[in-house]
Amino acid sequence: MSSNRPPGRPVSTGSSGRPNGATSDLDGGGDFVAEFVMAVLRIGLMLEGVLSDLLEDLPDDAFPGEDNGVVLVEMLTGTIRPVATTAGEGVVREATELLYASGDRVIEGLKAALALRIAMDRNSPDQG
Repeated sequence: MSSNRPPGRPVSTGSSGRPNGATSDLDGGGDFVAEFVMAVLRIGLMLEGVLSDLLEDLPDDAFPGEDNGVVLVEMLTGTIRPVATTAGEGVVREATELLYASGDRVIEGLKAALALRIAMDRNSPDQG
């Protein structure tokens, strides 16, 4: 259990990609933002892989009258609900906003990089 974790906050007990002592340069080295980014990537990729594999392997009529994807998301929600409930609604809403804001910043950065590239290409002597 992390000593920096407030009481009542959930602790992962599974093997979801969380580093177990062995770290690399990508694990953040104590930088809480880099650790957040790595957690987002690890968990996002793990969830995408799990849901994709399950969806691919399920027969079309696995849940008659229902969309398999919707059912799997409902099952995932039920799996995560106890941890989220323990954390509390405020923490979960803040985490959700942080994820969306992070995604927005990535898109803004990509748009800025594209605009810079276009401007550089326009000013390149090779363009004529």
